[in-house]
Amino acid sequence: MLRFPPLFCKLGALAIIVSIAGTALGEKADSDTRNGPAEDDPLSSSEGRLENFSPKALYYQTSYKKPTSCCPAEIHVIFGSDVGAETAEEFLREEIERAMRHFAPEGDITVWAWRVEESEEDVAASDQGEESINLPDGSTYLIYDADTDRIETENTYYRQRLLPEDPEKVIEVQIDFEIERSPLGKVRVSGRTNLPDQMVLYADLRNRSTGWKNEQRVVVDKGTFVTEWIETDEGTLPSGDYEISITSPIRQPEAVQQIIGEKGENLSGGPVTATLMGKGVYLKVTREIE
Repeated sequence: MLRFPPLFCKLGALAIIVSIAGTALGEKADSDTRNGPAEDDPLSSSEGRLENFSPKALYYQTSYKKPTSCCPAEIHVIFGSDVGAETAEEFLREEIERAMRHFAPEGDITVWAWRVEESEEDVAASDQGEESINLPDGSTYLIYDADTDRIETENTYYRQRLLPEDPEKVIEVQIDFEIERSPLGKVRVSGRTNLPDQMVLYADLRNRSTGWKNEQRVVVDKGTFVTEWIETDEGTLPSGDYEISITSPIRQPEAVQQIIGEKGENLSGGPVTATLMGKGVYLKVTREIE
């Protein structure tokens, strides 16, 4: 059965909302809550997911959408604080089991975790951002497969359905990178890989405590890649723990596609994740930048 993630769906289905209130230090919920995605964001088709959600008043909120003609049933768990990948997956699995006990749909269920945080900058701007939480293996959601009665991560589910036609063409992907700091306080990400030359990657650097982030497009050249020098609007990048992600889009130059496969099916190994669209690189680590 073909499964479509929420960005292909239209809302309008009835939802069961379960809110766990946790007002901190007697604070009252903000009456002015705003949706995270911009109007032109594909995920804004899930309009209403954040309605009345305030990280000041709620620990988390769960919505369970009935299936539609185009999409399976969906569960969205929205957290009002930063939670780890393992915790997010634990919540999602428990929500699937609860749904199957009380409101089992006919067909599959896709289950997503979201984070809504108010950093100091967000509070100053009276805004809040929404971001999906990746699971430990890089997946963005879980799938309850009604055909097998199993719960699988997006990665595991699609990895089994994107096998290479020629096993001899499989690439066991290797990526190693480091953070360099210049005498002027700027930093850059440089790395080595066995991915083919001309392959496009994205290097994302972010500081969760401040909300600062920077993403750059890089191209593999002779087994190496490097970003431009990075700095904040104020100049020098502050020391601290930073989350670094290396990812790849599914669509690549034709010469690269011939090597890795039309949907990246020849890619394999730890830094590889699989989705509905195909296989790609996904590597995320946290490192201290001095």
